Amino acid sequence: MTALAYNVFVDGTLYIAGTDSGSMPTGVADKIRNPAAWVGGTAPALTVTPVGKPHINMADLSTATKARASLGIEVDTSKGHLVPSGSAPTVAAQTAAGTSPTATVSGKDTAGTITLTTGTGTPTSGNQVILTFNQAFTTAPVVNLTPGSAALAALHPYVAASSTTAFTVGFATAGATSTAYPINYVVVGK
Repeated sequence: MTALAYNVFVDGTLYIAGTDSGSMPTGVADKIRNPAAWVGGTAPALTVTPVGKPHINMADLSTATKARASLGIEVDTSKGHLVPSGSAPTVAAQTAAGTSPTATVSGKDTAGTITLTTGTGTPTSGNQVILTFNQAFTTAPVVNLTPGSAALAALHPYVAASSTTAFTVGFATAGATSTAYPINYVVVGK
């Protein structure tokens, strides 16, 4: 057995340093040192991750630059936070939000807050705002909404539509005239 100083992922098996599974069978270690020992002389798929460094699916996330490149997120390793990266999406208020409503967004494709300010006239129930992603998803993602105020919660916001490029927020109940409603969102690809 070979004791490991690093986490090693070899052909689908994870050997974690400092644990019982951190002792790699000598035959595996020998084959890593001598790729010709493998059938056909092909070296195994091998990933080495420093102990204590964050990783997901064996992508080394030990620096923010690596995390952004691998996952499109920043990893604050000192606090354990995942922070979305990339450019902001765009939003557009819809006619159900009244006459001349406005919408702004603070955040990224995967998380943020939409602030919809209803217009004058008479807002109605239905589609209120559309958020268009900066980068399209491969398949339509899961969108979770959280009302940012009690006033918004009373309107029962919901995801009216979701696609690879955008999602639409609807209200089951009409909002008040010229009122700001903060809509928090988290989007997860599937």
